[in-house]
Amino acid sequence: MPPSEVLAFQQIPQHTADMKPIALTLCFLVWLSPGHALAWGGSGHRMIAQAALESLPADLPPFLRTPKAAADVGELAREPDRWKGAGKVHDQNRDPAHFLDIMDDGSILGGPRLETLPATRKDYEAALKIAGTNSWDAGYLPYAILDAQQQLTKDLAFWRVISAAERLERNPERRAWLNADRARREYLILVTLGQLSHYLGDGSQPLHLTVHFNGWGDFPNPQGYTLARYMARLKAILSLLISGKQMFAGLSRPQSLLMVLWTCGLRPTY
Repeated sequence: MPPSEVLAFQQIPQHTADMKPIALTLCFLVWLSPGHALAWGGSGHRMIAQAALESLPADLPPFLRTPKAAADVGELAREPDRWKGAGKVHDQNRDPAHFLDIMDDGSILGGPRLETLPATRKDYEAALKIAGTNSWDAGYLPYAILDAQQQLTKDLAFWRVISAAERLERNPERRAWLNADRARREYLILVTLGQLSHYLGDGSQPLHLTVHFNGWGDFPNPQGYTLARYMARLKAILSLLISGKQMFAGLSRPQSLLMVLWTCGLRPTY
């Protein structure tokens, strides 16, 4: 928040003091929100991952088919969104893994089409360069999904080898080491499953697969869809709160906050 807004916030009249917690929450949301909407949020990603784990076929390893594994993967599926805000290098590299900016003509920012994506991220980058853009702007969600899937394949291959070695090992100390290594590998598999579930969940969120993720934008708009950006609406409401307007007279603080969130198109997550 700019210093001028901080000063204005500190000078809110006493009769509107009960709105300060709401304004503080909005300031935090403005600061925290990424360029693309959070979409499903933590709760949605948890539900998607748990449902997937609970539906696994019986021929998969038993450690994957337990209530604890489903719960763990559900929580781990939230992590890629929690990574955001770690730092400029980290965020610029990882944030575009969550989306793909597909235009109305089916191309990715005027470059390759989804149904004819190049086989590798390197070739994808080259195709986008011809169109005058890059994967940091266009997103690279399909490659994030493939990356996690290939890592999962490798993790399970290691697990099979370690499990077989553990069964055949006769030396107690060596067997104990293999047992611990298998447990580590099983945890890594859950982590990878969480990441794979997250990106698959992003791929099922319409706002992660369109250039219209934050208002319609500067594109042909024959249907007259809204051009308003959700963060602009959020900041406008924040400005009204800071100026002392009693927008939600008669409502409790939680009711007021929920109304603000819904007005801005945001959804509380738990």
